[in-house]
Amino acid sequence: MINDNVNEAVEISADTYWVGQRDNNILERNSYLRIFKAGGKKINIVIDPGPPVDFESLSIKLSKIIGDPKNVQIVFVNHQDPDVSYNATYLQKLNNNLIIIATQDTWRLIRFYGLNDNNFKSVESFLNYRVMLSTGHRLIFVPTPFLHFRGACMIYDPETQILFSGDFFGGLSAKNSGLYVTEKDWDGIKSFHQIYMPSKDAIKLAIDSIRKLAPAPLVIAPQHGGMIQGEILEEFIKRMYTLEVGIDLIKDTRLNSELKDLLNEIINELKQHVPEEEIRSALKSFTLDKTFPDLAIIRDGKVIEIKTDAVGVFGHIIKSLLSVSDKNTKILIRAKVVKALLDRNLPLLDIDQGSGAEVPEFFEG
Repeated sequence: MINDNVNEAVEISADTYWVGQRDNNILERNSYLRIFKAGGKKINIVIDPGPPVDFESLSIKLSKIIGDPKNVQIVFVNHQDPDVSYNATYLQKLNNNLIIIATQDTWRLIRFYGLNDNNFKSVESFLNYRVMLSTGHRLIFVPTPFLHFRGACMIYDPETQILFSGDFFGGLSAKNSGLYVTEKDWDGIKSFHQIYMPSKDAIKLAIDSIRKLAPAPLVIAPQHGGMIQGEILEEFIKRMYTLEVGIDLIKDTRLNSELKDLLNEIINELKQHVPEEEIRSALKSFTLDKTFPDLAIIRDGKVIEIKTDAVGVFGHIIKSLLSVSDKNTKILIRAKVVKALLDRNLPLLDIDQGSGAEVPEFFEG
């Protein structure tokens, strides 16, 4: 589903709005506004207010709903990264009474953005991680330790059944991605977690906490990528529960064998475009590079074994192969590498650095 009006706030549930930013960036940012009203009282809460580059857009969207950004009374912050939290500083400058809610671990870092110590309320200070607002509404805090920060914490609204999950379940976005994910967005979610999340054990702990929520979430609203709802929500939760990320991929000995096979596939493909002696020369240059002594066995133009540091060895061999490839062949190799890594549940790598691209000379002296 592609939303064509992302320049405006989007009501995603009753008194709940997406107020984020879409600029066809691989890392789109989602911020949310929740308005609680009852008995003549009104509380405006912004969740994950985003980075400074989005503040103008955020302010315009908020103004159209609540009159002025200074009418925000509470900001909830999942963790300390500036793309998630920095705009809390600007919102607090507009409203000196604005309260920041976060974990103590998160506050220890975001306070250096210039936030007021006296206006901080820790997640840990609420009994059983639950709070009852003066409007009579409940909110539940769901810690997600080490996803991807020790103090990361989600916030759940039982009334709308929306779980605001921060980076967890976030994803890298394709061009013109909508506000809600589809099956095609799984690769971006998977890749994002393989890059940023430390281990599947941390993910399982968080999902176990999600499954205890009652009523169960109908929507997962992350800070990056798209929101997840409908039948695909449970499917993505199941996939996430078994996804290997971070240290799992580095320490898994299967990775050595899989990357070795992938390298040999690419070498065979490359032989259709590049003279074999040039390929052998590129592979030989890798074995002569003492940066990775004795980490791989290469014989007769074939990778026989990757002994250790599979990701590092793979990346360096690919760069060696790119160095003997013309422009069109480079494109084919990169495409094959990206597709193969995603298909095999492996992390994407930066294979462009040092691959022979010319750097424009912008400066003299």
